Amino acid sequence: MKPTVGLIVLIAGFLAALPVAKPAAAFEAADLDRLIKTKSCPGCDLSGANLWKLPLYKATLKGTNLEGANLQGVVLWQANLEGANLKKALLLDTNFRHANLKGADLEEADMRRCNIRYADLRGANLWSVDLRRGFMQGAKMQGANLKYAKLRRALMKEVNFEGAIWVNGKKCEKGSIGMCLQ
Repeated sequence: MKPTVGLIVLIAGFLAALPVAKPAAAFEAADLDRLIKTKSCPGCDLSGANLWKLPLYKATLKGTNLEGANLQGVVLWQANLEGANLKKALLLDTNFRHANLKGADLEEADMRRCNIRYADLRGANLWSVDLRRGFMQGAKMQGANLKYAKLRRALMKEVNFEGAIWVNGKKCEKGSIGMCLQ
């Protein structure tokens, strides 16, 4: 059966009416320059930026948009990322030791082998994050959302999970230190 001209016109009209997908928001070059020069860029747009192995020790990135950014191997030791957007960011081998990640959005981030020792992740969104082989010792994760998180072989010694939403969607009870009590 051959398609008729009318059917082809109908399909072409339907396809033309569909919204065209917009490319993902690109980072602001001025914001990246500012970050490199000053290690401070609160509220900046660095979405999709390649920050691979950039030394950001004690950086100020409060409320910064880092969605989809490559922060692989970056040293963010004692950095302030409170309320930052790190959705789908590549954080493989990133060092967040003693960092402030309170209320940060890390949904679907790749945090394999990430160091978040003694980091503050209270109220952070870690939905479906990959923390396999992560170093989490002493992290504050009270009230964090860990639903669907991958935690295989993660070091969780002394982590405070009180009030956190666990991988199974259930809330961790008081006394959840190093493991989630339900």
